[in-house]
Amino acid sequence: MGINKGVSSEFKQNMGVVVDTNVLLYIQDGLSPFEEVDLLIGGSPKFYILEEVMREMQLLSTHGHSMEARVRVAMEYLSARRERWILDRWKGEGADDAILSYAASKGFAVLTNDFMLKRRVKEAGVTLIFIKGKRVSSTVLS
Repeated sequence: MGINKGVSSEFKQNMGVVVDTNVLLYIQDGLSPFEEVDLLIGGSPKFYILEEVMREMQLLSTHGHSMEARVRVAMEYLSARRERWILDRWKGEGADDAILSYAASKGFAVLTNDFMLKRRVKEAGVTLIFIKGKRVSSTVLS
């Protein structure tokens, strides 16, 4: 597992993780993001997937057979773990804005491997959980 600088006290109290699209697409490569986060933090947070992420996945599924397969595997993973996540709605100029705003307002962590979103999450002082190999790691700047 990557370096774990710990998780913020606000995150530990709320135990919510907002999931970005790209993390779900890694599932086909063998990543089990919910289980990896459980191991990382030593608990079982609730995962939040925004409608914007689901729309992004639906759009990506039209980008060829490879991407369609990635989305299908991600949706099967989510379906098998339906009790672990909540579908929610949040306003934003696209998925990344919605994810960051939602996480910041709720005191939740963000699970992403998107370079630009990771930078924005760090700048906002929100707990960041990211992929390192087939494992997850976290960093906290708050």
